[in-house]
Amino acid sequence: MKKILVKIVACTAVIALGIGILGGCAQIYGKAGKMMQDITDISERAVEKGSILAEKAIDTLNKALDTGASAAETALDDIDEFLEKADNSLKEYEPFGVSYSEANRMYWYQGKPVAGLYDEGHHTMVNGFYGDIGIFVIAERDSAGALTGVREISKKEFVQAVGVDEIDNAKEAAKRMEYDFAKEDISVAELGAKEFEKLKESLRAAHNGENIVIECNDYVFWFHRS
Repeated sequence: MKKILVKIVACTAVIALGIGILGGCAQIYGKAGKMMQDITDISERAVEKGSILAEKAIDTLNKALDTGASAAETALDDIDEFLEKADNSLKEYEPFGVSYSEANRMYWYQGKPVAGLYDEGHHTMVNGFYGDIGIFVIAERDSAGALTGVREISKKEFVQAVGVDEIDNAKEAAKRMEYDFAKEDISVAELGAKEFEKLKESLRAAHNGENIVIECNDYVFWFHRS
């Protein structure tokens, strides 16, 4: 039995390492500024996909950064492709009500962000950031193994089904990584892509200079100090 954690301290370490490497290469690497933005964006995207995906993406980038900027640039492309595949990882469940939002790059079910989906022997997805505000879903299959549907279960039932001690939430994750934590009475479910990006940038501007996790009614933003 283990505890599922949102290990985004590694995100901070990668970004800090990247700044050091790229700072030293700035004179010979003209795209350092853009690359740092790419690193930040990809780190945030990895977090959006959950702790397991975040660890894989961050480990890859970390190894590349150890070898220098050119390798890191290659790793960014590889990780971006990896995350694009992650974006499609729950497509099998879409006919049964699980939907993907292009605007906020999250999976949703019954109007709530998917915090966890368990399909025994096939797929397990957990995003600890959403442990308190998201929905937990379990897949159902017939005797032949064909997917027949999905249904909501409680967080407690999900924890028991997956076989872990507990699942983190945004506030606990922020505390562990020594980030500030805030709540906003805002919903993103009905926002289009432009409206979502406008909200994201307004929150980023409002908290400029802070390392902060912001939990909204149905979404969690993560910002690294710029």
